[in-house]
Amino acid sequence: MKQTLPIDTLIRLVSFLGSTLIFLSILQSYIFYATFNIRITNYISFSEAILLFLNEIALLVLYFFLLVAGFYLTYLIFQLFSPRIQPIDIFVPDQNSALAHKFFSLLVILYPISYLLYAVILNIRNHWTEKYFLFWLINLSFVEVMLIVGVISLWKKVHRYKPFIQKRVFTYLLFMAVMFFYIWSLDRQLFLFHRNKINKPVIGWLKDKRFPLTNDTIQYLGSTGKYVFCYDLKGGRSIIVNVSQFDRIEFGSYKDLPGISVFDMLYH
Repeated sequence: MKQTLPIDTLIRLVSFLGSTLIFLSILQSYIFYATFNIRITNYISFSEAILLFLNEIALLVLYFFLLVAGFYLTYLIFQLFSPRIQPIDIFVPDQNSALAHKFFSLLVILYPISYLLYAVILNIRNHWTEKYFLFWLINLSFVEVMLIVGVISLWKKVHRYKPFIQKRVFTYLLFMAVMFFYIWSLDRQLFLFHRNKINKPVIGWLKDKRFPLTNDTIQYLGSTGKYVFCYDLKGGRSIIVNVSQFDRIEFGSYKDLPGISVFDMLYH
């Protein structure tokens, strides 16, 4: 007979997950705006944050739907070669598993951490001196190698106990999937705005007079219900516009976004 979670436990779990996602969204925005010397927490309330980040949470749901669909397709492909394979076997291969299987499992487990190291290195490359960048590049590359060796060594010890550790493995994968989502989203934002200077036309209207808030040198960063955030590329300073001084604000769309990313759904 299957055991079901009590209602109060389920409510606490949903409340915890919702609060965690909102916190991670706020943290992501805080880091993004901090690179432009803007403390976003001074311009947004918690209640407004819940509404502003609903789009990201909706995108997170889509992201997990794609992950589940991709995992199920992968599982079906593995079953073609090994009909008795279990989901845990995909991520914790046996010693006699094919080399391609081991490489795939290693990629899935370490890719989120590796992407975090890549994002850190890239951020250092754009903000610090070459010597500082090389120092961290060498150190983080060493960390990456140690992670690979550690995961391979761990496989050799735990593959016999897969039925007992599968909950921990899938909990780790779920946690890393959420972290990867926010790291990827933040890196995409910085790629578009901070490095490639992709801009959006923003216009304020007051008594039928048109006031462009962005141009070739003033870059749009984002907005809340009360403020529009821009960055002066030539002056190297942030500009915070109070929207209450205008009758209305018009936002254009980003054009010619480089590359392809699911997060671009947030930028149109």
